[in-house]
Amino acid sequence: MSPVNPNARVEFNRNLLAYNDAAIVMLPGTKNNVYHENIFLDNNEQIMVAGEGNLLRNTWAVDGRGNYWSDYAGFDADQDGVGDLAYEQRSLYENLMDKHPGLRLFQLSPATNALDLAAKAFPIFQPQPKMADPNPLVAPPLLPSVRGVPQAPTLENALVALGMVAMACALLFAGTRTTFVKRRRTPAAPVTIGSGRHS
Repeated sequence: MSPVNPNARVEFNRNLLAYNDAAIVMLPGTKNNVYHENIFLDNNEQIMVAGEGNLLRNTWAVDGRGNYWSDYAGFDADQDGVGDLAYEQRSLYENLMDKHPGLRLFQLSPATNALDLAAKAFPIFQPQPKMADPNPLVAPPLLPSVRGVPQAPTLENALVALGMVAMACALLFAGTRTTFVKRRRTPAAPVTIGSGRHS
């Protein structure tokens, strides 16, 4: 659980969480965490609660700037880079999945959309939000560069990549040539028709 000390505060700032099944998995008792200017990009589930409950006791924006959510469907009328509507994660199917992990098997099936559409059509079935970002960003923020990691491909990397492609092509050509030679040298098996024998 984060933070371990109930009086402590943990801040997560300018991180990239992309292409995961679940970007963040937290227990419902998690509180006092601060998330702002992070990028949540194309995750199957942006925030997952391991059990029943919500994460509303965490802070999702600082100084009027929240996080970037790739599935945010709001708008920015005043063009200040911050969405005018809050980002709320409330999905009936995700709530059921958090309580019953076996349902994850059907995550990409039409049943998921059907359940969420039914919940929107009948608000009585609409679940409470798991979390709410009051100031979602409409464009991903710039992330700090990582030390020791080149930001652009170098000449050495390009030469190594070309060498590996050439080696793969050579192995492929050698394998097909050997197979072709073996097939040419294999004599045809005799075929027996009736009582006679023909080659």
